[in-house]
Amino acid sequence: MGITTMREDLTRASKELGNNYLAMLAVILDTAVKSGGAKLQETLDTAYKSFEDLVSYYLERANQVKPYLALIYVVMAIYIVLAGIIIYLMMPSISRITITTSTGTITAPTISTIDTQLFSSIIVMSGVIQSIIAGVIVGRIVYGRSIVGLLHASILIITLTLMNYIMYLTIYLGMT
Repeated sequence: MGITTMREDLTRASKELGNNYLAMLAVILDTAVKSGGAKLQETLDTAYKSFEDLVSYYLERANQVKPYLALIYVVMAIYIVLAGIIIYLMMPSISRITITTSTGTITAPTISTIDTQLFSSIIVMSGVIQSIIAGVIVGRIVYGRSIVGLLHASILIITLTLMNYIMYLTIYLGMT
């Protein structure tokens, strides 16, 4: 085992803890210590102020984009409500429509009804895909890492599933 520097130790600790601020602090402190000399106190004060400014910048940036997180949730909620209306209110009505044509004594065959399950599946799957994409975007913008946004994606998918289930219970089981 060799001798490690403060920068290497803090960088390793930041990777283990998943804290990017420690890695930034390691670079700033390493630069301050290497400058050394009689002005070490002044250099460390400047390093502290620059680190504080950097952290406050990242926190301010995260706070500025938080309203967009709420906007994504509102847009997805609207999509879920509209998808539910289409699936459970409009599709059954559309599926009952049949088209027959007759010309004189010859009657053309009836066009089969619309497969509502296919369209319902497409709408639900598009909601799941939109939830995943929205979650990844939220994670990247707000937290700086796309993988963190999968938590938001799972919340949106659970909301989509719950809304779908509630609509199913109220429309189909309520009509019987």
